[in-house]
Amino acid sequence: YHSGGNSGLDYPAGLDTDASQGRSFVAGMSTSSDPDYNNLGNNDLLGTIDSFGLPGNWVIRGSGTAGGGGCPTGTATTVPTSTTQATSTTQATGTTQATSTTGATETSTTEATSTPGGATETSTSEATATFAPSPTACTISFSDVPPDNTFYANIECLACKGIVSGYDDGTFRPNNQVTRGQISKIVSNSVGYTDDPGPQIYTDVPPGSPFYDYINRLTSRGFMGGYDCGTIPQEPCDSQNRPYFRPGAQATRGQISKIISNAAGIADDPGPQIYTDVPAGNPFYDYINRLTNRGVMGGYACGTIPQEPCDAQNRPYFRWGNNTTRGQASKIDANTFFPNCQPTRKLAPGAVNQ
Repeated sequence: YHSGGNSGLDYPAGLDTDASQGRSFVAGMSTSSDPDYNNLGNNDLLGTIDSFGLPGNWVIRGSGTAGGGGCPTGTATTVPTSTTQATSTTQATGTTQATSTTGATETSTTEATSTPGGATETSTSEATATFAPSPTACTISFSDVPPDNTFYANIECLACKGIVSGYDDGTFRPNNQVTRGQISKIVSNSVGYTDDPGPQIYTDVPPGSPFYDYINRLTSRGFMGGYDCGTIPQEPCDSQNRPYFRPGAQATRGQISKIISNAAGIADDPGPQIYTDVPAGNPFYDYINRLTNRGVMGGYACGTIPQEPCDAQNRPYFRWGNNTTRGQASKIDANTFFPNCQPTRKLAPGAVNQ
């Protein structure tokens, strides 16, 4: 820990808070700007050994003069701290052992003798550390999503978390349109819903449907909805007049914006108009603006096609009624729930993403 002193040297085990010195140091090491590491006895050392209470670290200050190879003389106290679970026993001659959930174990032995009116202590520390192996790197890849693909990072992130998957032939097909059933699964799994999906809600999504759990979980929270029965000949009403969900229908960019924004618990002021084709009053205005303001998604420059002329402010177009591809859906979902592939977004109540 560096104190911002004059030397500009950083040593990882100590911190000098003496304003007169203004240097970083390790106990037993020099505060010289060019210490002699092979003969610390040639270098000056600092004050008393102390603990600054930094969690999970041994923090030491030293004072006195170097002697016999650079070890400081004087009074000393060594204090281990841990940010996790620790058990310790301390006696006149004892062992202090701190165990961390990271898998590291450090053992320090302190021997002390005391005399009336004062104490003389000699301290030695022996440390052994064992660390749990790091997780195996994800090796999932798709033949049609090379590293230079626009959606590579987003697709890889979600695939490695088990949220999206590909096809038996090893492809992901990022340009295929995503269906309403598929996006319900992607979003529900990204949020981490695992509760009981409850009874059947939609005529066309009976128990046993591949997307039953995900559709019901989002619908019960008000994040998705369906279509009234009987509005088209292909969707007659059943005995309970249940609506239809149309799980095989394509999901539009506007619909996905609403589903993801609501599932992520984003409810702030959407701000002024951003897109020419998404004015205030558009059914997806709030959701599109909220995600755009966070850099989750964007639109298309005006004037690139005849149907999208520029307005007075040259605002882009969002094309909210267009269907969404699997690549686009992966980008919007990953950027919302896992920016930089980390679960840091605020989620709706009851949600836990990993």
